[in-house]
Amino acid sequence: MGNVWLFGVYHGERLLSSIRISVATKEFPETPSVAAFPDYLQPQLDAGRILVDPTRHSVDRAAAAEFPNLVYMTMRLGWVAAVYFQAVLLLLPVRVVH
Repeated sequence: MGNVWLFGVYHGERLLSSIRISVATKEFPETPSVAAFPDYLQPQLDAGRILVDPTRHSVDRAAAAEFPNLVYMTMRLGWVAAVYFQAVLLLLPVRVVH
């Protein structure tokens, strides 16, 4: 998919966390959240709005203990993408188990 970027947060050579950021547009509508909530999100895309969908966020447990703000720093990449792409919606779907 041409609308997906994977980011890793490193400390030196050590990968501490990662996140996948999808940007949905009318031309590239495929994202995990659009697939899960098409009734609400597809009309947004049809109207020409841009959606940023940061998903598949993971953090190394040992790194999270060592760097307590690591989770927030990694999630911030989604906000940065929303500003960069001038998104109208920033989606943050959370699985029920969380």
